[in-house]
Amino acid sequence: MSDPGGAEEAIARYRWASENSAFGLGACVTLVSGVSPEEALSILVPDAATDVRPVSEVRAWADGFTYPEYASVVEAGTRGGWTLVVEDTSGYQATLEGAVEALSRGGEAVVVFQNVNAAMSFAYARHGALVRRFDPLLYDMPQVGAPLPQEEGLGFGSRDVAYLAAALVLAERLTGLTLSREDLEPSPDRLAIGFRPQW
Repeated sequence: MSDPGGAEEAIARYRWASENSAFGLGACVTLVSGVSPEEALSILVPDAATDVRPVSEVRAWADGFTYPEYASVVEAGTRGGWTLVVEDTSGYQATLEGAVEALSRGGEAVVVFQNVNAAMSFAYARHGALVRRFDPLLYDMPQVGAPLPQEEGLGFGSRDVAYLAAALVLAERLTGLTLSREDLEPSPDRLAIGFRPQW
Protein backbone atom coordinates (compact mmCIF):
# COMPACT_ATOMS: atom_id res chain seq x y z
CA MET A 1 0.00 0.00 0.00
CA SER A 2 1.43 3.40 -0.96
CA ASP A 3 2.06 6.17 1.52
CA PRO A 4 1.84 9.48 -0.38
CA GLY A 5 4.57 11.84 0.71
CA GLY A 6 5.65 9.63 3.62
CA ALA A 7 2.52 10.57 5.55
CA GLU A 8 2.81 7.88 8.23
CA GLU A 9 6.36 8.85 9.10
CA ALA A 10 5.46 12.55 9.11
CA ILE A 11 2.45 11.99 11.36
CA ALA A 12 4.59 9.97 13.77
CA ARG A 13 6.94 12.97 14.07
CA TYR A 14 4.05 15.04 15.43
CA ARG A 15 2.65 12.59 17.98
CA TRP A 16 4.16 14.82 20.69
CA ALA A 17 1.27 17.23 20.08
CA SER A 18 -1.16 14.96 21.92
CA GLU A 19 1.02 12.43 23.72
CA ASN A 20 3.02 15.08 25.56
CA SER A 21 0.00 17.30 26.21
CA ALA A 22 1.32 20.19 24.11
CA PHE A 23 -2.31 20.80 23.16
CA GLY A 24 -3.62 19.28 26.39
CA LEU A 25 -5.59 22.35 27.46
CA GLY A 26 -6.05 23.56 23.93
CA ALA A 27 -3.92 25.71 21.67
CA CYS A 28 -4.09 27.74 18.52
CA VAL A 29 -0.96 27.83 16.35
CA THR A 30 -0.72 30.16 13.37
CA LEU A 31 1.98 30.51 10.73
CA VAL A 32 2.00 33.67 8.63
CA SER A 33 4.17 34.90 5.77
CA GLY A 34 4.53 38.53 4.76
CA VAL A 35 3.47 39.90 8.15
CA SER A 36 5.73 40.77 11.09
CA PRO A 37 5.05 39.47 14.61
CA GLU A 38 3.95 42.98 15.69
CA GLU A 39 1.52 43.24 12.78
CA ALA A 40 0.12 39.75 13.38
CA LEU A 41 -0.59 40.55 17.04
CA SER A 42 -2.31 43.82 16.13
CA ILE A 43 -4.47 42.06 13.52
CA LEU A 44 -5.50 39.25 15.87
CA VAL A 45 -6.22 41.42 18.90
CA PRO A 46 -7.67 44.74 17.72
CA ASP A 47 -9.27 45.34 21.14
CA ALA A 48 -6.06 44.72 23.10
CA ALA A 49 -5.66 45.81 26.70
CA THR A 50 -1.89 46.19 26.33
CA ASP A 51 0.53 47.38 23.70
CA VAL A 52 2.75 44.89 21.89
CA ARG A 53 5.53 44.27 24.42
CA PRO A 54 8.11 41.65 25.39
CA VAL A 55 6.29 38.50 26.43
CA SER A 56 7.57 38.64 30.03
CA GLU A 57 5.87 42.01 30.56
CA VAL A 58 2.54 40.91 29.09
CA ARG A 59 2.51 37.64 31.04
CA ALA A 60 3.23 39.56 34.25
CA TRP A 61 0.25 41.81 33.45
CA ALA A 62 -2.01 38.79 32.78
CA ASP A 63 -0.89 37.07 36.00
CA GLY A 64 -2.43 39.97 37.91
CA PHE A 65 -5.91 38.64 37.09
CA THR A 66 -7.61 35.57 38.49
CA TYR A 67 -10.66 33.64 37.37
CA PRO A 68 -13.29 34.74 36.55
CA GLU A 69 -11.58 38.11 35.97
CA TYR A 70 -8.80 36.68 33.86
CA ALA A 71 -6.69 37.90 30.94
CA SER A 72 -5.28 36.19 27.85
CA VAL A 73 -1.91 36.47 26.16
CA VAL A 74 -1.06 35.95 22.49
CA GLU A 75 2.63 35.47 21.61
CA ALA A 76 4.38 35.94 18.27
CA GLY A 77 7.92 35.49 17.03
CA THR A 78 9.74 34.32 13.93
CA ARG A 79 10.58 30.80 12.88
CA GLY A 80 12.18 29.82 9.57
CA GLY A 81 11.10 32.97 7.74
CA TRP A 82 7.52 32.75 9.05
CA THR A 83 5.77 34.57 11.85
CA LEU A 84 4.68 32.03 14.45
CA VAL A 85 1.72 32.99 16.65
CA VAL A 86 0.90 30.86 19.68
CA GLU A 87 -2.32 31.17 21.69
CA ASP A 88 -2.32 28.75 24.59
CA THR A 89 -5.09 27.19 26.69
CA SER A 90 -8.28 29.06 25.78
CA GLY A 91 -6.89 31.04 22.83
CA TYR A 92 -8.86 31.11 19.60
CA GLN A 93 -8.38 34.61 18.11
CA ALA A 94 -7.03 33.24 14.82
CA THR A 95 -10.21 31.17 14.34
CA LEU A 96 -12.53 34.17 14.47
CA GLU A 97 -14.40 35.33 11.38
CA GLY A 98 -12.04 37.04 8.94
CA ALA A 99 -8.89 36.57 11.03
CA VAL A 100 -7.00 34.13 8.81
CA GLU A 101 -7.89 36.18 5.73
CA ALA A 102 -6.58 39.38 7.35
CA LEU A 103 -3.37 37.66 8.39
CA SER A 104 -2.77 36.37 4.87
CA ARG A 105 -2.99 39.73 3.07
CA GLY A 106 0.79 39.89 2.71
CA GLY A 107 1.19 36.24 1.71
CA GLU A 108 -0.20 33.13 3.40
CA ALA A 109 -1.61 32.06 6.76
CA VAL A 110 -2.22 28.62 8.27
CA VAL A 111 -4.15 28.03 11.51
CA VAL A 112 -4.26 24.78 13.51
CA PHE A 113 -6.66 24.84 16.46
CA GLN A 114 -7.81 22.40 19.11
CA ASN A 115 -9.55 23.27 22.36
CA VAL A 116 -9.75 21.41 25.65
CA ASN A 117 -12.88 19.58 24.42
CA ALA A 118 -11.03 18.39 21.27
CA ALA A 119 -13.01 20.68 18.97
CA MET A 120 -10.70 21.28 16.02
CA SER A 121 -10.27 23.41 12.93
CA PHE A 122 -7.73 23.91 10.17
CA ALA A 123 -7.66 27.00 7.96
CA TYR A 124 -5.50 28.17 5.08
CA ALA A 125 -5.71 31.58 3.39
CA ARG A 126 -3.66 33.24 0.67
CA HIS A 127 -3.48 36.93 -0.27
CA GLY A 128 -6.54 37.83 1.80
CA ALA A 129 -8.78 35.01 0.56
CA LEU A 130 -9.83 31.90 2.47
CA VAL A 131 -8.74 28.87 0.44
CA ARG A 132 -9.59 26.02 2.80
CA ARG A 133 -11.26 25.49 6.17
CA PHE A 134 -12.28 22.15 7.65
CA ASP A 135 -12.58 20.19 10.87
CA PRO A 136 -9.87 17.47 10.88
CA LEU A 137 -11.94 15.38 13.29
CA LEU A 138 -15.29 15.77 11.49
CA TYR A 139 -13.97 15.68 7.95
CA ASP A 140 -17.32 14.70 6.45
CA MET A 141 -19.00 17.86 7.76
CA PRO A 142 -19.45 20.94 5.50
CA GLN A 143 -16.12 22.49 4.53
CA VAL A 144 -14.78 25.55 2.75
CA GLY A 145 -12.83 24.88 -0.42
CA ALA A 146 -11.88 21.68 -2.16
CA PRO A 147 -9.36 19.35 -0.49
CA LEU A 148 -5.81 20.53 -1.07
CA PRO A 149 -3.31 18.26 -2.83
CA GLN A 150 -1.25 18.46 0.39
CA GLU A 151 -4.05 16.64 2.27
CA GLU A 152 -3.43 13.45 0.30
CA GLY A 153 -2.57 10.45 2.43
CA LEU A 154 -3.12 12.16 5.78
CA GLY A 155 -6.19 10.09 6.61
CA PHE A 156 -8.62 12.83 7.56
CA GLY A 157 -12.02 11.21 7.92
CA SER A 158 -10.69 7.78 8.91
CA ARG A 159 -10.85 6.40 12.43
CA ASP A 160 -7.22 5.38 12.62
CA VAL A 161 -5.52 8.75 12.17
CA ALA A 162 -4.01 11.06 14.78
CA TYR A 163 -5.99 14.10 13.65
CA LEU A 164 -3.95 16.78 15.37
CA ALA A 165 -0.66 15.31 14.14
CA ALA A 166 -2.08 15.08 10.62
CA ALA A 167 -3.17 18.74 10.77
CA LEU A 168 0.36 19.75 11.79
CA VAL A 169 1.77 17.72 8.89
CA LEU A 170 -0.58 19.58 6.56
CA ALA A 171 0.68 22.87 7.97
CA GLU A 172 4.25 21.69 7.35
CA ARG A 173 3.45 20.71 3.78
CA LEU A 174 1.99 24.15 3.11
CA THR A 175 4.75 26.15 4.80
CA GLY A 176 7.84 23.95 4.63
CA LEU A 177 8.26 24.50 8.38
CA THR A 178 8.50 21.62 10.88
CA LEU A 179 7.19 22.63 14.30
CA SER A 180 8.44 21.15 17.56
CA ARG A 181 6.91 20.89 21.02
CA GLU A 182 9.27 23.69 22.12
CA ASP A 183 7.71 25.98 19.50
CA LEU A 184 4.43 25.85 21.42
CA GLU A 185 5.98 26.66 24.77
CA PRO A 186 6.30 30.25 26.06
CA SER A 187 9.48 31.85 24.77
CA PRO A 188 11.23 34.92 26.24
CA ASP A 189 12.30 35.90 22.72
CA ARG A 190 8.76 36.58 21.53
CA LEU A 191 6.56 39.62 21.61
CA ALA A 192 3.07 39.45 23.06
CA ILE A 193 -0.18 41.32 23.46
CA GLY A 194 -2.77 40.99 26.20
CA PHE A 195 -6.54 41.28 26.23
CA ARG A 196 -9.54 40.67 28.45
CA PRO A 197 -11.85 38.06 26.86
CA GLN A 198 -15.44 39.19 26.47
CA TRP A 199 -17.94 36.43 27.27
